[in-house]
Amino acid sequence: MKIKVNEGHAGVITLRDGSVFNYGIKRYVLKTDTLVFYTGKALNELFKSNPSDEQKKNSIKILDYTEKELEKLGYLGKIKMSEVASYT
Repeated sequence: MKIKVNEGHAGVITLRDGSVFNYGIKRYVLKTDTLVFYTGKALNELFKSNPSDEQKKNSIKILDYTEKELEKLGYLGKIKMSEVASYT
């Protein structure tokens, strides 16, 4: 599947197994045809409307984590594009 990558784009992705979830593009790895994305959990934390000062600090903290830490905490995912049926 050919993908146009716009880092920061958020949308909905549907997998071939029927799973549907929100995502936000962090980057695309051409060599392995893998999409590295922020999960719905991360999007909810990073893009709150009218966030409190504590929520703003938490967002900054999240962005300071490494990719491995983000993945372990459930804020970042990776998926092969061959598993994707559609995305918006």
